[in-house]
Amino acid sequence: MDQTNKTIQELRSQANQLAHDRLETLQKRGRLSTDEAKKQILDALTRDLNRERDVELRYQSDEAEVNAPKLAKIMAIDAIQRGPVDMPREHTEHTVQINDRSVKQKLVGREAQNIRYIESLTGTDLVFDPDESSMLHIVTADPIRREIAKTVLTNLVVSKQINTQSIEHQVDMAQTNVMDDIRKTGEKTVSSLHIGWMHPDLIKIVGRLKYRTSYGQNVLNHSVEVADIAGLLASELGLDVKLAKRAGLLHDIGKAIDREVDGTHVELGVKIAETYDEDPQVINSIASHHGDVDVTTPIAYLVAAGDSISGGRPGARSESVEEYVNRLKSLERIASSKPGVKESYAIQAGREIRIMVDPHQVNDEQNDEIANQVKDQIEEELTYPGKIKVTSIRDFKAFAFIGTDTKKAHHSAPNRSRSSNSGHAKHAKKAGNHA
Repeated sequence: MDQTNKTIQELRSQANQLAHDRLETLQKRGRLSTDEAKKQILDALTRDLNRERDVELRYQSDEAEVNAPKLAKIMAIDAIQRGPVDMPREHTEHTVQINDRSVKQKLVGREAQNIRYIESLTGTDLVFDPDESSMLHIVTADPIRREIAKTVLTNLVVSKQINTQSIEHQVDMAQTNVMDDIRKTGEKTVSSLHIGWMHPDLIKIVGRLKYRTSYGQNVLNHSVEVADIAGLLASELGLDVKLAKRAGLLHDIGKAIDREVDGTHVELGVKIAETYDEDPQVINSIASHHGDVDVTTPIAYLVAAGDSISGGRPGARSESVEEYVNRLKSLERIASSKPGVKESYAIQAGREIRIMVDPHQVNDEQNDEIANQVKDQIEEELTYPGKIKVTSIRDFKAFAFIGTDTKKAHHSAPNRSRSSNSGHAKHAKKAGNHA
């Protein structure tokens, strides 16, 4: 046994020596060390892998570019099927039916004292329908006031006890109940979407969207739809689902207060989000969902897509295509009627009108005057709630060329581009809420 082990050890030693001699012989004849050989092999493998990677990436990029429209359509259809839920359309006018003649007389009061008192406490106008005297219209641009007034009138008609004390009591109760409902609605909405903690005051602002409508579509339901759609798209793309839902819910938050504060709902929404320290991606989604600013985050693209899907899907809004086109044509007609105007374009769903004037016919002062004239005429002739931006642009360019056969220099006038902006906020003449 010892002799056998000794033989094995000798054979192993000979094998190791032969391997060492072989390696030295290869290095001498190849004039290359082991480390250099390894480096060459690794470099060759790296080049081959990089080449294969570039080919594969180019193939995948070309394939993704070709299939992107198809995949986007599939994702959008899937998001529509899984996200939006059809809800009863909200009426743009709130009315109260009063069939009892004696109750109507009590509600009006001697010399209309009672109904005027209700108007002063609720901040609304109460008008009986001339064609149907039992129908009382609540006219106001503020949806919260409208809801309070409707609650007060309904309770007074049911109780049939109409006097100064009962009116004050019903108004106090209605205000308390509506504020409580706003808070509960906001809490329920935020909780159901699972978007994390939100400031209590911001939750109340979310709840206010329950009483706001846009072309017959409830803004709170619309915001929840956008949140769901943005969340579904984010999950398909591997993005932050919670953040996408949060941005979708808050994208129209400015509409909760745009009846009380001057400014577009986009501007107000950005201010609200900044006040409550929302994520910069949420703020950019609010600011860019109508194209007012550049998109800086993928979440903003998803919110804009969700907003278009929710507002543009069949049955979502009550405004017909004819009404929409007529509104845009009316804006362009007013702008084009001014002397010196070459072209005019209504953009952003009629929220902005851009006017191109002839610089040879219109100077800078006249350009400012045109913007103000268009603003005033829109305000007088059209009924459109919110804020419309009027931009008048005067672009003058002068060119001079130097020939190759002359040394005389010609000076060219610098390019001058001047734009005049003017905006106005106009509430609808009829009771109702529109975007």
